[in-house]
Amino acid sequence: MSVCRRLPLSRVLLKARSRPSTKQYLSKIMPASTAHFHTTRPQPERSTRDGDELSQPLEPADLRSFWDKLRPEPSTPPQPDLDIGDLRTLLSTIIHKKANGAVAMELHTQQCCALYESLDAARRTKFLHTLAHEFCAPKGKAREAATAYVDATKQSEDYAQTAHLARVLRDSLTPQYTELFDQINRLPNGFA
Repeated sequence: MSVCRRLPLSRVLLKARSRPSTKQYLSKIMPASTAHFHTTRPQPERSTRDGDELSQPLEPADLRSFWDKLRPEPSTPPQPDLDIGDLRTLLSTIIHKKANGAVAMELHTQQCCALYESLDAARRTKFLHTLAHEFCAPKGKAREAATAYVDATKQSEDYAQTAHLARVLRDSLTPQYTELFDQINRLPNGFA
């Protein structure tokens, strides 16, 4: 081991190439251009080595490709499949407060956040599309509230009733998904 530390890298590789098992291994991972440790001038095959090839510098690209092949490929964890039906159920449970108790609501919200964080960009787009289009303001309620407000302002001078209908209209125009964000805000690592 101490001998290898004093030798230049090219000599260590040359020494390693002389061993049969290492030679086979290096021939698999090194490109043909690095087999002679340089690419500037071709050397004829010699039966003995006189050390002259060690004086030739290694090309930076050859070293980089050599070490890149030794480095393991980064493995990406498999992306969970986004089942829209399960997503709707989870979001509906949170938004319509179907969970029994505050702890269950918090667990469902954490599960929803963990699911979102584990998705890639395309699946996050699907998630947000489902949230925005299926849990927006209910159109039927908004239409009824708007009609009642317009009718009340035309017919009545009662400001209390008009103010009440204005609040009902405002509440009916509020998207349902705001409840999800309120629940996320209540988490220990929420928005706040």
